[in-house]
Amino acid sequence: IPIIGALVLGHGFGDIRKYVDSGFDQVFNVAVMFIFAIIYFGIISDSGLFRPLVKGMIKLTRGNIIIIAIVTTIIGTFAQLDGAGATTFLLAIPALLPLYRTLKMSPYLLVLLLALSAAIINMVPWGGPMARTASVLKVDNINQLWYNIIPIQLIGIVLA
Repeated sequence: IPIIGALVLGHGFGDIRKYVDSGFDQVFNVAVMFIFAIIYFGIISDSGLFRPLVKGMIKLTRGNIIIIAIVTTIIGTFAQLDGAGATTFLLAIPALLPLYRTLKMSPYLLVLLLALSAAIINMVPWGGPMARTASVLKVDNINQLWYNIIPIQLIGIVLA
């Protein structure tokens, strides 16, 4: 459909190829990172590297799923400090999913807690949402905008 739309608008196949190449260049590094992470963490998980971590976490928390949920939120909060959601999910899910499976906790809860904590922390000045908000509001100093958000972030982290 996009190709047909481009042709209808008068763009030739040469233009479309440039658009595809430009788009591919923008996402190539992220795609390689995802492919590497999936293969790497798959090998690590299959080799049993996470088993001692899972056993240690179960011993530490005595299998208390509420503590596991709180730790998940804390991990998501700190992992999101770089402002990139991909990093948060690529770090936390492979490490925590075996624990969730062992304790028969829902993987949806894992994703929910990570997404919730990441969404709260993503309002940092170097995150995308704050940059877009500052540009729409025409705020020169993004920190000035962020200082007003800090109390909301702190409340959100505690509630999460």
